Amino acid sequence: MKFTYRFLLTFIIFCFTATSVWADISGVWNIRQGGMNMRIDYRDDQHMRMEMAPGSYLLIQKDKTYAVTNGTVLDLSAMGQQFEAMGLNNLMQQQMEGRADKPLAKPEEVLTKTNKTETIAGIKGEIYQLRFKDPQTGKMVNEEIVLTKDAKLVKLQQAMAKMAQSNMNRMGMAQAPALNDSMQPYLDRGMALLRYGDEMTLVSITETKLEDSRFELPKGETAQDPFSGLNQMMQQMMNGRK
Repeated sequence: MKFTYRFLLTFIIFCFTATSVWADISGVWNIRQGGMNMRIDYRDDQHMRMEMAPGSYLLIQKDKTYAVTNGTVLDLSAMGQQFEAMGLNNLMQQQMEGRADKPLAKPEEVLTKTNKTETIAGIKGEIYQLRFKDPQTGKMVNEEIVLTKDAKLVKLQQAMAKMAQSNMNRMGMAQAPALNDSMQPYLDRGMALLRYGDEMTLVSITETKLEDSRFELPKGETAQDPFSGLNQMMQQMMNGRK
């Protein structure tokens, strides 16, 4: 009886304290360019979704990355393998680096605390001046950014950085500059971005239980051949602009 009581008490406590562990995280950022919102849904490293337009999103599902546009499913992992087999990954990496003869160096960034604060989406953050040399233009850039140690946001942005690098790896471009290069300086400090100049601003972040369907491919749809699927996806995007 004593054992049963202790077991039930432990189980009840675990259920209450484990809620945040089982909960999903959903964050929305406003991107000034294009006037759009970007939504990131995160359950774990094997279940993640990035949506920038209705019906169009990237989906991390186990060790696969899919691009979905109006029901058309493209397996980016398979595309990366085909690019690598054809040697196209090196060309794409060179295009991203901007120069074929010299790899793009990571920008040297300096963060200076201003001792000012700003509250964004209900989260208090510290204002910093970010100064770095643009590796492509060689010019010095100054931006005001707002950082926070909010645990949910730090966890979500760490997942975003990991997703970016994983996608580059799957596309056979592991050495190309990725999102985590720009995020790492403050992620290493245990901080996350609330605002980057006026280019990107957090709108909301919630911890909740999302429907499993958020992390699943559309029902009845399977991943198409990468190149035929890409052609169909581009046609759908062009038709949507008419």
